[in-house]
Amino acid sequence: MRVPWRKRFWAKVQIIKDNPDDPHENSCWEWKGRVGKNGYGTFTLARGFPRGAHCVAYELAYGENVPEGIEVCHTCDNPICVRPEHLFLGTHADNAADMVAKGRGVSPRLSGESNPSAKLTEKQVQNIRASYIFGQVTQRDIAEQFGISQQQVSNIVNGKKWAT
Repeated sequence: MRVPWRKRFWAKVQIIKDNPDDPHENSCWEWKGRVGKNGYGTFTLARGFPRGAHCVAYELAYGENVPEGIEVCHTCDNPICVRPEHLFLGTHADNAADMVAKGRGVSPRLSGESNPSAKLTEKQVQNIRASYIFGQVTQRDIAEQFGISQQQVSNIVNGKKWAT
Protein backbone atom coordinates (compact mmCIF):
# COMPACT_ATOMS: atom_id res chain seq x y z
CA MET A 1 0.00 0.00 0.00
CA ARG A 2 1.42 3.37 -1.06
CA VAL A 3 1.73 6.18 1.44
CA PRO A 4 -0.12 9.31 0.26
CA TRP A 5 2.38 11.85 -1.03
CA ARG A 6 1.29 14.56 1.41
CA LYS A 7 2.02 12.27 4.34
CA ARG A 8 5.32 11.24 2.71
CA PHE A 9 6.24 14.92 2.32
CA TRP A 10 5.56 15.97 5.92
CA ALA A 11 7.38 12.87 7.23
CA LYS A 12 10.57 14.42 5.80
CA VAL A 13 10.17 17.69 7.71
CA GLN A 14 11.63 18.41 11.14
CA ILE A 15 9.08 20.72 12.72
CA ILE A 16 10.66 22.70 15.53
CA LYS A 17 8.19 24.04 18.07
CA ASP A 18 8.51 27.76 18.80
CA ASN A 19 9.40 28.87 22.29
CA PRO A 20 6.11 30.01 23.92
CA ASP A 21 8.10 32.41 26.13
CA ASP A 22 9.48 34.23 23.10
CA PRO A 23 6.76 35.52 20.75
CA HIS A 24 9.42 36.64 18.24
CA GLU A 25 10.87 33.17 17.79
CA ASN A 26 9.78 31.65 14.53
CA SER A 27 11.96 28.58 13.96
CA CYS A 28 12.58 27.09 10.55
CA TRP A 29 11.05 23.75 9.67
CA GLU A 30 13.94 21.93 8.05
CA TRP A 31 13.72 19.51 5.15
CA LYS A 32 15.35 16.16 6.00
CA GLY A 33 14.84 14.55 2.62
CA ARG A 34 17.02 14.77 -0.48
CA VAL A 35 18.89 18.04 -1.02
CA GLY A 36 20.08 19.07 -4.48
CA LYS A 37 23.46 20.54 -5.41
CA ASN A 38 21.97 24.03 -5.05
CA GLY A 39 21.28 23.40 -1.35
CA TYR A 40 17.48 23.31 -1.70
CA GLY A 41 15.39 20.34 -0.64
CA THR A 42 13.76 18.32 -3.42
CA PHE A 43 10.64 16.19 -3.39
CA THR A 44 9.20 14.01 -6.11
CA LEU A 45 5.45 13.68 -6.35
CA ALA A 46 4.07 10.35 -7.54
CA ARG A 47 5.55 9.65 -10.99
CA GLY A 48 6.64 13.24 -11.35
CA PHE A 49 9.78 15.28 -11.62
CA PRO A 50 11.66 16.46 -8.54
CA ARG A 51 10.42 19.83 -7.28
CA GLY A 52 11.66 22.24 -4.70
CA ALA A 53 10.47 21.07 -1.28
CA HIS A 54 9.78 24.69 -0.33
CA CYS A 55 7.55 25.07 -3.42
CA VAL A 56 5.58 21.95 -2.49
CA ALA A 57 5.23 23.23 1.09
CA TYR A 58 3.92 26.57 -0.17
CA GLU A 59 1.33 24.90 -2.40
CA LEU A 60 0.22 22.53 0.37
CA ALA A 61 -0.17 25.34 2.89
CA TYR A 62 -1.86 27.93 0.70
CA GLY A 63 -3.73 25.66 -1.71
CA GLU A 64 -2.52 27.41 -4.83
CA ASN A 65 -0.08 26.45 -7.55
CA VAL A 66 2.95 28.64 -8.00
CA PRO A 67 2.36 30.59 -11.23
CA GLU A 68 4.86 30.22 -14.06
CA GLY A 69 7.64 32.80 -13.85
CA ILE A 70 7.15 33.19 -10.10
CA GLU A 71 9.49 31.88 -7.41
CA VAL A 72 8.89 30.74 -3.86
CA CYS A 73 11.26 32.87 -1.78
CA HIS A 74 12.43 32.53 1.82
CA THR A 75 12.15 35.29 4.42
CA CYS A 76 14.58 33.24 6.56
CA ASP A 77 17.19 32.70 3.80
CA ASN A 78 17.44 29.02 4.77
CA PRO A 79 17.20 26.94 1.57
CA ILE A 80 16.05 23.80 3.41
CA CYS A 81 13.29 25.60 5.30
CA VAL A 82 9.75 24.58 4.34
CA ARG A 83 7.82 26.48 7.02
CA PRO A 84 4.94 28.13 5.15
CA GLU A 85 5.18 31.33 7.22
CA HIS A 86 8.75 31.76 5.95
CA LEU A 87 7.78 31.50 2.28
CA PHE A 88 6.47 34.15 -0.10
CA LEU A 89 5.93 34.47 -3.82
CA GLY A 90 7.93 36.85 -5.96
CA THR A 91 9.60 37.31 -9.31
CA HIS A 92 13.26 36.54 -9.80
CA ALA A 93 13.89 40.31 -9.54
CA ASP A 94 11.99 40.40 -6.21
CA ASN A 95 14.09 37.51 -4.92
CA ALA A 96 17.33 39.20 -6.03
CA ALA A 97 16.28 42.52 -4.45
CA ASP A 98 15.45 40.70 -1.19
CA MET A 99 18.90 39.09 -1.26
CA VAL A 100 20.66 42.43 -1.77
CA ALA A 101 18.52 44.18 0.87
CA LYS A 102 19.60 41.54 3.38
CA GLY A 103 23.27 42.02 2.53
CA ARG A 104 23.65 38.68 0.79
CA GLY A 105 24.38 40.12 -2.63
CA VAL A 106 27.62 39.78 -4.49
CA SER A 107 30.54 41.14 -2.54
CA PRO A 108 32.24 44.21 -3.91
CA ARG A 109 34.58 43.07 -6.61
CA LEU A 110 38.11 42.75 -5.35
CA SER A 111 40.71 43.61 -7.94
CA GLY A 112 44.46 43.35 -8.20
CA GLU A 113 46.36 42.04 -5.22
CA SER A 114 43.29 42.45 -2.96
CA ASN A 115 41.61 39.58 -4.83
CA PRO A 116 42.38 36.40 -2.84
CA SER A 117 42.72 34.39 -6.05
CA ALA A 118 45.30 36.77 -7.59
CA LYS A 119 48.42 34.96 -8.77
CA LEU A 120 50.41 38.11 -9.45
CA THR A 121 51.47 41.26 -7.62
CA GLU A 122 51.22 44.80 -9.02
CA LYS A 123 54.99 44.79 -9.45
CA GLN A 124 54.88 41.56 -11.49
CA VAL A 125 52.14 43.00 -13.72
CA GLN A 126 54.23 46.13 -14.33
CA ASN A 127 57.22 43.92 -15.23
CA ILE A 128 55.07 41.86 -17.62
CA ARG A 129 53.86 44.97 -19.41
CA ALA A 130 57.33 46.50 -19.60
CA SER A 131 58.93 43.27 -20.89
CA TYR A 132 56.29 42.85 -23.56
CA ILE A 133 56.15 46.50 -24.63
CA PHE A 134 59.92 46.67 -25.07
CA GLY A 135 59.83 43.42 -27.08
CA GLN A 136 62.19 41.53 -24.84
CA VAL A 137 60.11 38.31 -24.66
CA THR A 138 57.02 36.66 -26.12
CA GLN A 139 53.72 36.31 -24.30
CA ARG A 140 54.34 32.56 -24.13
CA ASP A 141 57.72 33.10 -22.46
CA ILE A 142 56.16 35.50 -19.95
CA ALA A 143 53.37 33.01 -19.22
CA GLU A 144 55.88 30.26 -18.47
CA GLN A 145 57.98 32.56 -16.29
CA PHE A 146 55.02 33.60 -14.12
CA GLY A 147 53.03 30.34 -14.17
CA ILE A 148 50.01 31.82 -15.92
CA SER A 149 48.40 31.24 -19.30
CA GLN A 150 49.37 33.05 -22.49
CA GLN A 151 45.76 34.32 -22.65
CA GLN A 152 46.16 35.89 -19.21
CA VAL A 153 49.35 37.63 -20.37
CA SER A 154 47.47 38.91 -23.42
CA ASN A 155 44.67 40.22 -21.18
CA ILE A 156 47.23 42.01 -18.99
CA VAL A 157 49.22 43.66 -21.78
CA ASN A 158 46.00 44.73 -23.55
CA GLY A 159 44.49 46.21 -20.37
CA LYS A 160 41.59 43.73 -20.14
CA LYS A 161 42.85 42.50 -16.75
CA TRP A 162 44.74 44.42 -14.11
CA ALA A 163 43.42 47.64 -15.64
CA THR A 164 45.60 50.68 -15.13
